[in-house]
Amino acid sequence: MEHGRLRFVAILGMILMMTSCTRGTPSTELTFVGSVAGIEITNPEGPFRRWTVTLSVDRVVSGVSPDAVFRLPQVHSPSQEGLTMGRHFTVHVRKQGHLYEVLSLAPL
Repeated sequence: MEHGRLRFVAILGMILMMTSCTRGTPSTELTFVGSVAGIEITNPEGPFRRWTVTLSVDRVVSGVSPDAVFRLPQVHSPSQEGLTMGRHFTVHVRKQGHLYEVLSLAPL
């Protein structure tokens, strides 16, 4: 894993959140190709981890996606991490309760 992605995972605390309830019983790991669909300030008073980045699930590579949208909460600096509107990534996550741990995030 290259330095930028490793730092990205550390900054996020290795967590992805879903935007809706799970439908059915998903597998514990999911790999999908997604694109950045939204970037917004969700903590305007905080000096760090102010941004939430929304990824649309374009294609599931393996596993079962519970929804068409994932949210990356508490991102410190989306632009420093290469998270720009419309950019595509391959994302590999593992379900942990109602949250997802980011195992890898690779730009396409």
